[in-house]
Amino acid sequence: MKMTQESVRAKRGDLIVTQTTASHVHVKEGARSRTFWTLGRVTSVSRDGRVKAYRTFGGHHDSRHIPLHCHVVTAETADVTAIERDMPD
Repeated sequence: MKMTQESVRAKRGDLIVTQTTASHVHVKEGARSRTFWTLGRVTSVSRDGRVKAYRTFGGHHDSRHIPLHCHVVTAETADVTAIERDMPD
């Protein structure tokens, strides 16, 4: 789901799932890619509901690092308290 869609309006405290793909080129094996899924919590949103910043396990990301494709899980449908207990400060 693209965050540019008007139907997606994130709120502070919502969970965000991002997907990152890293490519690796090996001389003998050719090109390979690895996909990583990351769970984070929205810490800042713009007036139109777009994610400006989010916190992941062990890091904080500002708007320069927000991927175009991500999915917002609302705070009402997830146990945010349990997830925050697992997040380091």
